[in-house]
Amino acid sequence: MQVEFMRNYLKQAQGINIYVRPRTGNDGDTGLTPTAAVKTLAKALSLATANQNDKVFLMCEGNSAANTTDYQSVTLDWNKDGVHLIGVGVASEAYIGQRARVALISSYVTASNLFTLSANNCYIKGIEFFAGVASANPVGAVNVTGMRNVFENCQISGIGDATMDIATGYSLTVAGSENTFKKCLIGLDTIVRAIALAEIRITSGTRTIFDDCIILSFSSLTTFKAVLWTAGSYHSLTVFKNCVIIN
Repeated sequence: MQVEFMRNYLKQAQGINIYVRPRTGNDGDTGLTPTAAVKTLAKALSLATANQNDKVFLMCEGNSAANTTDYQSVTLDWNKDGVHLIGVGVASEAYIGQRARVALISSYVTASNLFTLSANNCYIKGIEFFAGVASANPVGAVNVTGMRNVFENCQISGIGDATMDIATGYSLTVAGSENTFKKCLIGLDTIVRAIALAEIRITSGTRTIFDDCIILSFSSLTTFKAVLWTAGSYHSLTVFKNCVIIN
């Protein structure tokens, strides 16, 4: 039923479809069909038009990370309002290990994060965001500064290498208002958080909703927080509905 709903939605919705194949795509192609897919999300985003409900499909091309990941050498800033990002593959319905994947390239040493959503009104579904490299400079996985966005069936994992275990490290930072995270896994339990202070940081904004999410950590600190509100922002409304917090 969900597949049929998506088919009908794609037929009726405004905007174009843009396809990305991180292993076999070519950024010189049009991206308008699966057989003419582009290679990178950055190229796909450049082809999209804001506020037209264009949809970017990141297509799984295998089970191994190398065959299904769009690797970023700089922070990918999703900065066009109303442009949606959808992972294609059976695992896109899972909480964890989606094979439509975005990650840092192994040589990444910039003091920044993997993915920033600065746009508004975007739908992100079935994507794994993984920030894990051998550098103490990168700070986290996903930074949401835009408003009224929805993440569904996504894995958002920062501090994916022991070297990234820094005090300011995180998996998710939220600064915009009225964002929803639905059926997402946020965090990681394979790297000890011995220095990092929190898995999720809420720095400003209000009415953030976590619905049916798992917040997962592995920390040796008794002061570690699943969610840390910046001083002055804690008055803002945050809703946790049917969520599980594990350390």
